[in-house]
Amino acid sequence: PPEAQEELLKLFLRFVELNGLTVNFFNIGRIQERLFRSAGCQVNKCTEELIVRLDRTSWQGKAYQWLRRQENYCVRKRLRFEEIDPGADDKQYRKTIVPQLEAVNQEHLAGTVHGRELVFFEGRFDPWALRRRRLFVVWQGDKIVAFILCNPALGGDMWAVEMYRRRARVPRGVIPFAMLQVMRQLKDEGVPYASLSCVPFLRCGPPMKNDDLRFQGACQIFWHAMNWLFDARGIYHFKSRFRPDYRE
Repeated sequence: PPEAQEELLKLFLRFVELNGLTVNFFNIGRIQERLFRSAGCQVNKCTEELIVRLDRTSWQGKAYQWLRRQENYCVRKRLRFEEIDPGADDKQYRKTIVPQLEAVNQEHLAGTVHGRELVFFEGRFDPWALRRRRLFVVWQGDKIVAFILCNPALGGDMWAVEMYRRRARVPRGVIPFAMLQVMRQLKDEGVPYASLSCVPFLRCGPPMKNDDLRFQGACQIFWHAMNWLFDARGIYHFKSRFRPDYRE
């Protein structure tokens, strides 16, 4: 809880010092920044998280034209959106759903630069260990052509799009269509926030006070010169179409 965080951090950093260790914390929020600075940590901006305020968004107007076009096209192609509950029909999930999910995952990865999962940036897909994640799929006839995994956050007040996958040959716009349907469903459930997750190295300059210039320089090089390795700018352009708020 917030009232115990300062003491916990001091005790942990004391443990680190006594054992001669070096520690890195990944993705602390703006609220915790002051706490970590006061404890003597260097703080580097490494990303921004994109959050859609579902309680304030209706997807109407000119700003959302592109999203609605993708949605309308997929509807005309008779794509069908559905949430899958693995526990509702275990036999069908094992025999019918999982093989298709694995096929979609492999097709998607085969079309990427790396041809495999990037565990640090995206995580690994395991249909047998979804735990508290929510699984949403898009059907074309009796064939799954895309799926989305969402992680819970803020005690259920926010769901984060962790992973999206699609087959190689599908109607255009299937991923924005699926993500928009997820958000519409969450809004109907009364969930106030949806996270599109982080865009690495987004707006990581100019340098912040007391940050590490080596890390700052690496972020700038990656954003401006290494886009071929991990298309951070392309991901940012795509996610910006949802008109999110940005959180450091």
